[in-house]
Amino acid sequence: MCSRSRLTALVLAVLPLLLAGCSRSGAAAPAGSPAHPAVEQAVAGADVVVEVHFRQPAGKDARWAIEPARIEVPLGSRVALVAANDEPLPHDLVIGEPYNQKTVLVRRGEKAAVVFTADRPTAGTPVWCSVPGHRELGMEAVLVVR
Repeated sequence: MCSRSRLTALVLAVLPLLLAGCSRSGAAAPAGSPAHPAVEQAVAGADVVVEVHFRQPAGKDARWAIEPARIEVPLGSRVALVAANDEPLPHDLVIGEPYNQKTVLVRRGEKAAVVFTADRPTAGTPVWCSVPGHRELGMEAVLVVR
């Protein structure tokens, strides 16, 4: 019996460590980590780097979002918008006129970037997720260039 108790205790002690090592937190690796070399390369020449996150809260009346909802950058700057997805569904990031940019589809735990020169002032260029239905659920923001 004694060896069985020890074995049980050992399994109970090691099991949480094994499970923690196998689980995926869903958090994206920071830009510049080996998990996101394309993002690291894209942001290297940027004057301004803004990381945006997609939010899809649960619940009947929950409003999906892109955070921050208002992105302000200085006129003339080289801007990198980094789309970080911590949510279960894939998303992308589209920037409307006059910049007309779009990221690739970003899956959970991934990041993608668009880089552009903010050479035209705007009071409110729309930014949104173009996955069908996501913009209508609230995944939109505004880009202001001053």
